[in-house]
Amino acid sequence: MANNLTPVIHIEQGLIRGQIVDNLKDGEYWVFQGIPYAEPPLRELRFKDPVLPKCWTGIFKANVQHECCVCHDFFDSKEIIGTEDCLYLDIHTPKDVINIANQDHLKPVIVLITGVFTSKSIYNYETFLKNDVIFVNIHYRTGILGFLSFEDDNLQISGNAGLKDITMALNWINVNISKFGGDRNNVTVLGIGLGASYAHLISMTPKGKNLFNKLILISGSAILPWTSYKKRTDLIAEKLDCNCNEEYNMYKKLQSLTSRQLIETFSDVENLYSVPVIEKKYLQNAIITEDPTFLLTEGKYQHLPIMIGYGSNEALLLEKFQTEITPDTNNYELFVTPEFNVKRGTRLCKEIGKEIKQFYYGESLPSKSDLETYHRLITDIFVFRGIDSTVKIIKKKSRKSLFLFQFSTNGRWNLYKNLKNISHNGACYPDLIGYLFKYPEHPIVENDSMEERIHSQLVTMFCNFVKTKDPKAIEDDSLPIKWYPVTKKDYNYIEISDNLLLKTNPGKKTCDFWDDLNTYVKSRSFK
Repeated sequence: MANNLTPVIHIEQGLIRGQIVDNLKDGEYWVFQGIPYAEPPLRELRFKDPVLPKCWTGIFKANVQHECCVCHDFFDSKEIIGTEDCLYLDIHTPKDVINIANQDHLKPVIVLITGVFTSKSIYNYETFLKNDVIFVNIHYRTGILGFLSFEDDNLQISGNAGLKDITMALNWINVNISKFGGDRNNVTVLGIGLGASYAHLISMTPKGKNLFNKLILISGSAILPWTSYKKRTDLIAEKLDCNCNEEYNMYKKLQSLTSRQLIETFSDVENLYSVPVIEKKYLQNAIITEDPTFLLTEGKYQHLPIMIGYGSNEALLLEKFQTEITPDTNNYELFVTPEFNVKRGTRLCKEIGKEIKQFYYGESLPSKSDLETYHRLITDIFVFRGIDSTVKIIKKKSRKSLFLFQFSTNGRWNLYKNLKNISHNGACYPDLIGYLFKYPEHPIVENDSMEERIHSQLVTMFCNFVKTKDPKAIEDDSLPIKWYPVTKKDYNYIEISDNLLLKTNPGKKTCDFWDDLNTYVKSRSFK
């Protein structure tokens, strides 16, 4: 890394200076790290809505990379990483892009909202910068620090602080990005995993309107099964040995714990505290006040061009789902997803569970020896079903372009499979990160290898979409096929495996089964 510093830039909070990094093969780029977009959410601000940052005097040295919010490492669940003081963002720009005198050549901006937090270095933005875009990475509160909610308005913890962090960061970008050479009118949010669901949710809220104009969603949407939007003070009370009606006492106990103790206390139900909630409409800072499924179905949201995709075997992430479903379960009610809105233990729930079991296993019983079927079931329940429903609902209401992809590449850069030593077929979304960002510790391969080719094709398609709303709008010999959007008539998608393959109707038999089952359950519910 070079010792050279960038020119001083005047933003809303004051003067700022970054670093010039020279480890690009083709030259240099500029990076501004650790820019505060909100006040540190500490002490009395813990769990609360974010507060706008104060201005500073002198020149702010944006050369310190801040950690993510305190949480378990994505790749090592025994390790706790991060810090509670996490509301910062990083900006990566091509060399000499900052020309305050010339606002006619501002560059497209990608804002990363990731759900994969780790102490490992897995994000490398160099190839994106070579494609003439600016890359911004946002840190925000996750888990119980970002999504704790109480009913008592006096506590001022209505929930969704993490979503409000992201929204505040997007507002900051909207105000300041032109000073870094970025076009505030050409901002694409790239959400990964949980971050994709959060990004989709924010696009459906009034507070997210006009902050970005395109979405790339990887293995997440606002209506995946885990996004149940239910407050879980009952679980908090159980963990803290409190009465669930004594919210003030719960709050005081939570405040007495260190951030690390918080993570340790709720580690076995961590995913339940990453779930947004529906807030009361009269609250001034509320961000989600209606059921996102209703908003999506009714088309009551900001219609944007979208790229959306998923891994062919998301069940590789089984430990992240914290599900009760085991490979040899005989409790088929566990297969019944929230979309059916039926109570466990009822005759209808048992009937639905048996239908799902029959579709996946036939006359056979679930078994540890049949992990292939088990992985297909878990992938469909937790990811694919939600992605499929999202795509179908959007195309009924929106005229904006919608591109769908499935990632199934098996290779030397499958990040998650390599780090976890997994040999099963297929890929999950952290595997895609390995190819999209060409993580710094990736195995060295030949220049003409499949891995290098897939990496180049992915970045090219993503950047084309960012620039033009079409992954193949710009002619490029490296892209051998035309990627057609999903339409009301044609359910097009591409499969990204060892090659790019244009296909139609992903998992048609599976989709038809779930759609028919949903229709049947609704007909029973109205009787």
